[in-house]
Amino acid sequence: MEKMSQAEIRSELTIAQQQGTLVEIYNLGSDDSFDVGFVIAMDHLYVLMLVIDWDGKLNCLMVTRLSSVDRVRSNTDYLTTVTAKSKVARENGYFDIWHLQHFLQTHDFNGKPLLMTLLKDSAENHLPVVIGTNKYKGRDDFEGIITVIS
Repeated sequence: MEKMSQAEIRSELTIAQQQGTLVEIYNLGSDDSFDVGFVIAMDHLYVLMLVIDWDGKLNCLMVTRLSSVDRVRSNTDYLTTVTAKSKVARENGYFDIWHLQHFLQTHDFNGKPLLMTLLKDSAENHLPVVIGTNKYKGRDDFEGIITVIS
C-alpha cells in the first residue's frame, strides 16, 4: 500500500472523529501491523485514539505522532469483524473493563497538547504507560509508571 500524504491522513482522521467510526492506523512501516480504534482528539503533532483489540474490547488510550503515520484505512473487512466482536463484548459485559469510556467523559483533550496532558495525568494518578520510539518501530516498548515530569 502506498503512503498517504499528511494532509490526507489528517483529513481521514478528522472524518473518523466527526463520524465516530473505527479506523486502522499504520505507523510501523508494515502492512501487517496496525492499530484499530476511535479518534478522540488531535493536536498539531499527535492523534489520541481509543484502541480496540482483536476481541472487540477497549484496550487502551494511544497517542501517536501524526508524522509517523503512513496511512489510515476505514471500512475494511477487518474493521467490520472488530465491530461485530465489539457488539458481542458489549452484550456480555466485557467491552470496557478498564473503564476508559468513563475516563474520557471526565477528561477534555480538545485544544490541549495531547501527549503532555496524558503524561501529566498518568504521573498524577500513578497510571502505567507504554512508550514506543521511532527508533525501534514497535520492536521495543518501554513500560512503567512516570514519577516526575520536568
